[in-house]
Amino acid sequence: MYIKRLIINDFRNMDYAEIEPCQGFNFLCGPNGSGKTSVIEAIHYLSLARSFRTSSYQYLIKQGRPCFNIFALVQEDEEGVDTTIGMSRSRGENAVIKINSDQVSRMIDLIDLICVQIIHPQGVELITKEAEGRRSFIDWGVYYTDPEFKNLWLQYRKILKQRNSLLRKEMLKRKGVSRTLADMDFNAFETYQANQISNVQGHSSQLVSPSGRPLNDKLPVGQSNSNIHEQDLTEQYHESSEDDVLHDDLDMQALSQGAQFGVAKSADNAHDGLIQAVPGGFFASNHNAFDEVTLWDEQLALLCEQITEKRVEYLSRLQVILQEIIGRFLPNFKIKFELNPGWEKGLNLRSVLAQNLEKDKALGYTFYGCHRADLKIKNNTVSAGATLSRGQLKMLVYALRLAQGMLLKEHSNRSCIYLIDDLNSELDDNSQRELLNTLLQCRHQVFISNIRQELLLPKDRSDYKVFALDRGMVSLAASDN
Repeated sequence: MYIKRLIINDFRNMDYAEIEPCQGFNFLCGPNGSGKTSVIEAIHYLSLARSFRTSSYQYLIKQGRPCFNIFALVQEDEEGVDTTIGMSRSRGENAVIKINSDQVSRMIDLIDLICVQIIHPQGVELITKEAEGRRSFIDWGVYYTDPEFKNLWLQYRKILKQRNSLLRKEMLKRKGVSRTLADMDFNAFETYQANQISNVQGHSSQLVSPSGRPLNDKLPVGQSNSNIHEQDLTEQYHESSEDDVLHDDLDMQALSQGAQFGVAKSADNAHDGLIQAVPGGFFASNHNAFDEVTLWDEQLALLCEQITEKRVEYLSRLQVILQEIIGRFLPNFKIKFELNPGWEKGLNLRSVLAQNLEKDKALGYTFYGCHRADLKIKNNTVSAGATLSRGQLKMLVYALRLAQGMLLKEHSNRSCIYLIDDLNSELDDNSQRELLNTLLQCRHQVFISNIRQELLLPKDRSDYKVFALDRGMVSLAASDN
């Protein structure tokens, strides 16, 4: 897959830009504030319907303009058929997405079409920050290499939503909130709950959003206190009106509808019969809420085990490719993965859910499960984040992303598009050359923002273009060194 033509209109500081990139390297050069990163961000948004820089699309619309538009002509391979993708986002409105002029309602159709890898200066947070990013990293790879994963994850999400909805209802009852939530959709609940913080004395530290994120200040990761909950994968595939993470949803609109109207019955899931697909679906059942909670546990645990198995298999394959790249990038680094599945290893998740039911009732969400998994990346036996410099961490992140692209191509013969923002940041010339030479071998389409036009590609390499940016305007520059 590669982009043959890209048009950006009223996005960030860009009035109108039209680019015809090559299949290889596309360098975006210019001073700070010229729009280099905006081009990369626009491609990212067109691919995933989210930004890697902001949680609010409002900042993406050029000041004084009603909406932004992004268009791309893409091709699977040399012999493939061209596909057109268009996206428009107006203030206060959902994104309008068209593929080959046909409007699509499922975000998954967009995600399936173009797969991108983003590498930017804050990319080291993959290793140093919350577990959410590392879960997303794993699931990106599993999603594109294992066709069964998508359905497993969507089923898990449906059941988790149902269980959490029942738990939230009980939590609010215990906190003395008398108003029924039966007629409230998912977003209304989050707004309502946030407004209750000041009214529920002594409990504000425990109040959480429907997806499990604390509504007060973000607290440190890795603590087991029941009042502390890191952003989980349910935040990645976000159900709010903002598109801050896929945000990362395999099917955001479908899941959002499920939150508001209940989940449609499925022949594949025996438990779906408990859900009534009517307005207020989660709360419209005549069943006792906590008689129902335990009915979800068996299926939830089974799906967790299946998802975890696929994650482990993927990491095993990835580690083989990664170690070879690490040998060039960080010769003295011995990579080791350790996956925490989201509950204590060796314990049966069904028993864990049963034993912690009272805790979940108090919290209003499911504390244990594969939505809380974490990946530990170690140098031998020590955490990589504790032993490597920032520059070394950045090279490790590059290696991780490159390994994912290589594994994808090896497994499916499909190429991803690499988006690299600020190549010069914290990388010396030798590291940049090693990175670019590795990317050359991978043969992916690459977009790189860089302040300087001096290129570190081999002198005889012709498969690249250089675009000069100035105050949001784009022009083709000379392609020679």
